[in-house]
Amino acid sequence: MTEISAPAPFDTSPIRERLERLRQAIFGLGPSWGVQIENVEMVHHSLNTTFRVDAKDTHGTHEKFALRVHRPGYQDESSVRSELEWLATLRNKGLPVPNAIPALSGELVTQLLVESDSNTYVCVLFKWIDGQQEQRPLSAVRLSQLGQLLGKIHSLSDSFVPPAEFRRKTWDLEGFSGNAVGASYPKALAALSVNQRNILSQTYAAVSAALVQLKAHSSELGLIHSDPFHSNVLLAGSTMFLIDFDGCGWGPYLYDLAVALVDCRLSDDYQTRCDALLSGYEDVRPNHLEHSDLLDALMAARLLVHTTWVANHLHEANVAKSAPQLFEKHFNLLQILLDSV
Repeated sequence: MTEISAPAPFDTSPIRERLERLRQAIFGLGPSWGVQIENVEMVHHSLNTTFRVDAKDTHGTHEKFALRVHRPGYQDESSVRSELEWLATLRNKGLPVPNAIPALSGELVTQLLVESDSNTYVCVLFKWIDGQQEQRPLSAVRLSQLGQLLGKIHSLSDSFVPPAEFRRKTWDLEGFSGNAVGASYPKALAALSVNQRNILSQTYAAVSAALVQLKAHSSELGLIHSDPFHSNVLLAGSTMFLIDFDGCGWGPYLYDLAVALVDCRLSDDYQTRCDALLSGYEDVRPNHLEHSDLLDALMAARLLVHTTWVANHLHEANVAKSAPQLFEKHFNLLQILLDSV
């Protein structure tokens, strides 16, 4: 199992100031890829931060890129390189996934030193995908399409032989209770109310029981995306792209399907959406849903890891601001899921 150190805060300054310093520092990376960076715009900030980069090459051609900047201490370079190797494997088989751009040195991973906060950031530049993000929750049609894409990814995982230096996180009980995202389960419990601690403890037990069942079936374990949420699904014409493989690692294939469904679990037409996802999956990967009755338990696993991470980062102003509403939503859904497992 790959150990991942606890993420460190970028620094103690207000988040807007910190991200602006990071944005400004990115302009200095242009020569690494032989381009002149003209504009940098933040598009997403969570575990990592993603920027849209507009640049011009030596021929005057304008291009757009997505630059992912890793939170210090979250992923080491070996882990990031392994993710990129898996992406290259999928892309070489024709699957619509992100394409990393090497620097002039040939390296896919670049380091960015921001002197003002004394941090060195691991960065990866990707080709920009001109696609539209789907509304949440995903429709039955889109879930069927996503099921097919996940089925193809999982089938390739079955035959993937990782090289000796391949290092990715493990989505086992320790991973779901915080280790996979550099968070501490005991620390999370200490930050919660008595009722919340009770619910999270019950969730831990339910997830543990589900993983015991799945562990006995090695054919249902492999490299998973771990976050095929609506925000990581882009539509470019008729092609569905799955992006942000930063959380990919070893775990139960069924977990990917559970994450895809968790956002619509309380929808009136949940069963229709669920059937669409599973049907799409079985179209390309038949006879691999023997344990679909564990979907609710694995949705609970998703909420377990997310809640644990948030409870570990209440010292960050942006996390603390959204935590009360998020906790209310998560614990209400967890109670429903626990009643069904």
